This record gives sequence, structure tokens and C-alpha cells, in this order.
Amino acid sequence: MKNSILIPLTGAVLFSLILANHALADAPTAIAEVLATNAPAPFCDTKPKDLDEQQRSGPAATIEGRVTAHSGSFAASYGNAGFQLSDGTAGIFVLTERNLDFEDGDRVRVSGKPCIQSGTRALRSVEVTELDDKGPVAFAPRQIGQFEKRPEIQGSPEVVSNWCNCSAPASATEGLVITVRGTAVADLEQDGAFGYKLFLDDGTGVGQIFIDAQSGIPAEELAEEVLREGNDLCATGVIARFAGVGFELLPRTSDDLREARPDRENPCRD
Repeated sequence: MKNSILIPLTGAVLFSLILANHALADAPTAIAEVLATNAPAPFCDTKPKDLDEQQRSGPAATIEGRVTAHSGSFAASYGNAGFQLSDGTAGIFVLTERNLDFEDGDRVRVSGKPCIQSGTRALRSVEVTELDDKGPVAFAPRQIGQFEKRPEIQGSPEVVSNWCNCSAPASATEGLVITVRGTAVADLEQDGAFGYKLFLDDGTGVGQIFIDAQSGIPAEELAEEVLREGNDLCATGVIARFAGVGFELLPRTSDDLREARPDRENPCRD
């Protein structure tokens, strides 16, 4: 059963999450990115009237993961009956107005704003939704990381920018295994003797999937039906950086590449 809870926390600022005009552009942000941001964050108990304009208009975040410390576990330390949430990239403490009785392992989606609680960067929740589906957290393709420059994509399709034109692209997920979901903006393309590349975009930024030629994945076979332009795809793999390109997602087996199932609560579930 799925429950959605609106939480009018003291000092909370309700917000509207503006999504790109794309059916897939509701993917959560990696917690590692929320923790890494340099944006100023107010103390969690700061009242709205005491926030400056920069803090009031600061970034909101939607995250999704599993509870790793049940509601109320750290009530004495944080002065709040919230819970710890992890998505495989990092973990964060989520403040709630009351004890929501979440248990370890519960799948939860949270929207809110970063704040500082007892010296810890936390998330002050505005909406909490308990999910009843299994499967991986499906991030946006941009969560793979930036390109060093605009990538060359067969057919030169229009894609949402995700490059820095620099030699130091950013990624909050480097070295991790994550799942992303997006629409293929071109067919699978051979990249010399190294393997095959595919680009996904969900309306928030393009990301590259790279199939290593020695991985054993039947890329050309998958290209006939699955890895084709316009398909809604889920891809799982290791995030790695390559000089001159930037960050790529490297699938490990053919099971890491599949068409999404929009009819399911988690379209990337096996």
C-alpha cells in the first residue's frame, strides 16, 4: 500500500517542483549530489520569515531509497523523530514533524529542502510517500555525470545539455553501480574496437551508456529491438570516467539493459 503524507513542518517552505516537459522527468536526485552541493542551507528550525531570499529560493530535492535507521532512532541526537534514508549513493537524515513509524528496509520517496540539523546536512521533508514496489532506484541519465564537451551523437539529435566544456566534469556517482532511465535519442552506435555507445535523455540531461566489446553483452542483437532510438530504457552499470569524454555507465551483463515498464510503479523493476 502506498501512503503520501504532506508534512507542514515548523519552518518548512512549501514548494513546487518544476519538472521538464517530459514524461520521464520525475526521477529522484542522488543523495550524494544533495550532500555535495555548495548551496547555502539554513538551520532546520529556522522560521520562513528569518530566511534570506537566497535560502528561501534554494534548491528543493526529491530523493528515493530505503530506510536504514527507523523513525525515531536518533531522536535524542537530532531532536527529531525522523529517519535515515539511503539510495545506494549516500545516506541522509530526513526530518519529520512526527514519528511516521518507518521500519528498516521500507521504500520511501521524499521531497523537501536541505538544511543543517546539529551540524549535519539533512533534508527537511514536505512530502513523504511510502512505496510498495521492489526494484532499483531509477535515476535520471544526467546522474551518470557530465561530459567534458558536447558529445557526438549519430544524427545530431537535440538533447538537454549535460556538459561542462572542461577537463574536470562532475559526477556524484563515480565508481558506483546505479540504474538510470531515459529515452534513447539515437540508435546504438559502434565506437571502434572499444565497444558500443548509446545516449539516453529524460528531459533533464543526456547521459552515455557504453557497452564494452569484451563484456559478453550481445550488443548487435540487442540493437535490433531494444537499444533503438525512441525506446524508453533502463540501464544499470558502473559509473566510470574516461579522458576526453567524461562519465559513462558501463553495463555488466545483458540483464543490465532492458525496456522500461511504465505500467509498473517502478518501471525498472525486473
